[in-house]
Amino acid sequence: MKDNNGLIPPPTFINILVKAECDAGSGAWTAYCAPDPIVVTAPSILNFQLVAAPEHVVFKDIIDKTITRVKQLSPPTVSRDGKMLTLSNMASEWVTLDVTLHLTDKDQQDLPMDPQIRNEPQG
Repeated sequence: MKDNNGLIPPPTFINILVKAECDAGSGAWTAYCAPDPIVVTAPSILNFQLVAAPEHVVFKDIIDKTITRVKQLSPPTVSRDGKMLTLSNMASEWVTLDVTLHLTDKDQQDLPMDPQIRNEPQG
């Protein structure tokens, strides 16, 4: 997708705020993000930023995604402190991407999070 000058425009940056909370009674963790759904209209960098969670809760550098839509998303990159996970999204076809991001706590308990990523390319 090129602009009127024949140049490829830079990707859009979308920052997604992630919160992780622990249920006091059960000890079970829940993670959620905003916005959700994440609507992507052009090639984008998706930055999941952990903003409300204990220090010991961090992102893992793996995601699960449906095999038919693998080519829309890059492998994840996690920041040194584990508080950000970044993906590139080609957003080249209309589709809702089924992905699961993984966080972990100090006991290595897996905390899956299923954000809805909707690709709605324009043009």
